[in-house]
Amino acid sequence: MTESLLLIASLCIAQPPTGPPHELTVNVRRLVRQLDNNDPTVRQDAEDGLIGLGPSVLPLLPRSTERMPPETRERLGRIRQTLQLTLATQVTQASRVTLQGTMTPIQALNAVQKQTGNRIMAPELAGDGSAMDCDFEKTPFWEAIDKILDHANLTINPYGGRPQTLSVESRRTNQLPRFGRAAYEGPFRFEPTLISAVRDLRNSETGSNLRIRVESAWEPRLNPIALSLPLNRILAVDDQRRVMIIKHSNASLKALVQPNACNIEFDIPFEILDRSSQRILSLQGVITAVIPGRIETFRFGNLDKIDRSSQHLAGATVTLDEVRKNDDVYEVRLRLRLDNDSGVFASHQGWFYRNDAFVLDSKGERIEQAGLQLTGRKENEVGIAYLFAFDKPISEYTFVYKTPSLILKKEISFELKDIPLP
Repeated sequence: MTESLLLIASLCIAQPPTGPPHELTVNVRRLVRQLDNNDPTVRQDAEDGLIGLGPSVLPLLPRSTERMPPETRERLGRIRQTLQLTLATQVTQASRVTLQGTMTPIQALNAVQKQTGNRIMAPELAGDGSAMDCDFEKTPFWEAIDKILDHANLTINPYGGRPQTLSVESRRTNQLPRFGRAAYEGPFRFEPTLISAVRDLRNSETGSNLRIRVESAWEPRLNPIALSLPLNRILAVDDQRRVMIIKHSNASLKALVQPNACNIEFDIPFEILDRSSQRILSLQGVITAVIPGRIETFRFGNLDKIDRSSQHLAGATVTLDEVRKNDDVYEVRLRLRLDNDSGVFASHQGWFYRNDAFVLDSKGERIEQAGLQLTGRKENEVGIAYLFAFDKPISEYTFVYKTPSLILKKEISFELKDIPLP
């Protein structure tokens, strides 16, 4: 394997985690003990202190249990939820790249990955590997990526196939450079990719339309659940300073994000323009992204004695209602409830099917589910039955369920300029 391919391979390998500093761990434990202090001022100071340490302490917080004093459990719940919201808000900011000096594109991509946490994969690099002069100072992720890829005659493969990973490939002949054709907003990149104009010669009123395809891409670390583009928030102006008329303006274009995707394309419908229009001066819009917060893990043992056992972490409550035999399989029936009232179970159906659910046997070996079915749905709650085939008594298994405890809706405004018309 060549040095370049070794460098490429290193892009796909997560860095080994480092443990928290000892002083931070000790400080968190001290503050947690003070959450049940006799003095209410000390309790509040401890809660504020843990929140002030930031989202990085989330893995250090103890799990809430029935053995804890009620005051501690209540305050830990508020702390987790506040830090989760802070973390989710931070996620919606653009990653920044600072990179100076001469290096190869692969070295630059490697540095970008380390700084931003965005995974990048280039299994067959055939572009220009010549050295480039990098001059990035707190540059948004997508701007830096576009400039690096352009230098090496590379581009992004939207069908790379790996979740939360940018797949890099050689740029095809006659394919235009990436930089200068897109708008960067937070962790998102917007680019017009296709315009089609159709005129139906048999129907002058309804048979003519202009469609502009806009690609919305995001930093791989973001992992949105769904995107929507309300057409009544689109404003486009042509080079004659005329406002373009949107078709179906009361509709909203919606798309569920596939697990291995880092982009979505929307076709925006307009009334067709007359031939005096040569360009679109400005196309503005607002995309709403549904973004999951930090994943929490819920564990339930003693499955032979389960009777509506509930666990609460941050803003999520998982209730294991029962484990019952159904012919040759067992049903593990649970309910997931989120505290925030965004109605994500009703509005964006299906994201919760992706939540990881499995059992561990007495040796810690993972056993996958054999299927699942929806058992109920409310605004902030959903019921699911997971099916498992057990060959030992169910008392020997532990059920594990992973879910985001917070779902955040974030609006991202964008503007595309100087788009040529066909």
